[in-house]
Amino acid sequence: MEPLIRNCLPIPKKIYNITKRLKTPQEVEEYFPAGFLSFIDCTEQQIPRPTDNKRKKIFYSGKKKKHTVKTQLMVNNRGFIIHKTGHKKVRRHDYSIYKENHPLTPKQVLNVFDLGYLGVEKDFQNSYRHYRIERREKKSCHKKKKNITKVTLEKE
Repeated sequence: MEPLIRNCLPIPKKIYNITKRLKTPQEVEEYFPAGFLSFIDCTEQQIPRPTDNKRKKIFYSGKKKKHTVKTQLMVNNRGFIIHKTGHKKVRRHDYSIYKENHPLTPKQVLNVFDLGYLGVEKDFQNSYRHYRIERREKKSCHKKKKNITKVTLEKE
């Protein structure tokens, strides 16, 4: 039964082996539709609490407050997983995992990252790091008073 399922369902390893050999824009369009974009990010998955004290410390995530492992995924616009790394220890930065084993993509594909990958644009080509949208600037006391007067005038 298992070999039949493996033949029917796309497995990330099989797709990745195909995508790193793509040459023509038509081949690239098949796996990276609508703009030739791939999105790369790390995720944490919960694991059972290790019994060994040393392993407890290694796999404990202060962010999630649980014992977890990190996995890096690369997906296309449709949400299909193109590449998946093995499980890594939690106490590692996203970018250090990417440096160690980054997926190869065709030159036409732009890799999009989040803020966990600071410095990726300098080290790797075809990379774009998503920038945080700045919050609205704080209003000065004068602007606040002006807004209050506008609101009171509108209510009357």
